[in-house]
Amino acid sequence: MMGSPTNQPGRNPDELQHRVRLTRDYFIGRKPVTRGQFEAFVRETAFRTEAERGPSGGFGWNGKELVQRKEFTWRNPGFPQTATHPVVMVTWDDARAFCSWISRKSGRVCRLPTEAEWEFACRAGATNAFHAGPADDIAWHLGNSGGTTHPVGGKRANGWGLHDMTGNVFEWCSDWHAPYASAAVVDPAGPAAGVETPRRVLRGGSWLRDAKFCRSAARYRNSPSARNADNGFRLVVEIPK
Repeated sequence: MMGSPTNQPGRNPDELQHRVRLTRDYFIGRKPVTRGQFEAFVRETAFRTEAERGPSGGFGWNGKELVQRKEFTWRNPGFPQTATHPVVMVTWDDARAFCSWISRKSGRVCRLPTEAEWEFACRAGATNAFHAGPADDIAWHLGNSGGTTHPVGGKRANGWGLHDMTGNVFEWCSDWHAPYASAAVVDPAGPAAGVETPRRVLRGGSWLRDAKFCRSAARYRNSPSARNADNGFRLVVEIPK
């Protein structure tokens, strides 16, 4: 069951509960892509992110809020990071470029998860609002992060050994954001194009947002060109049939 029941505290109207069946097995990263992993990609390919190529930079942290400045990029999000922190300030296309690089190196199809794949992996069979206990135990969020990301894997894993599925950074999914279908669906991948304001799905909550965004069903969305200091991503690897 994807989405949330109508009586769940913190629920948003776009979380219509509905049945989903996934027919294709997949692997998903145990942790979000780290700054160190992204740096290896940049070092090998000389890739420049959208925040680096554009004239205005990204939306970094000034100690109070996210503000856009030229100097804010994944190299400088406005707070110190080590190689073990999740990479941030990457757009949807930046994340896809990393996926393409890993695909070439590994010979496997590596991509962003669909929203349904993401929620299935996040829940790990759990049906409650938070997959493995209170938000403070599983996630870095506004109430406990201290205004920064944290090394990946520092909070309790879910039932399948996946860390930071909630909190630390929002994670890009492949889908365009749209209302859920009310009927049962099989292998949903979202609409073929954006509806209303075209925005891609982000899931999981972040160090900058309230704990309610760390619920397994909570949805978020942003322009695919958004380059924020609380946006990151995680990989899926397809398993050949």
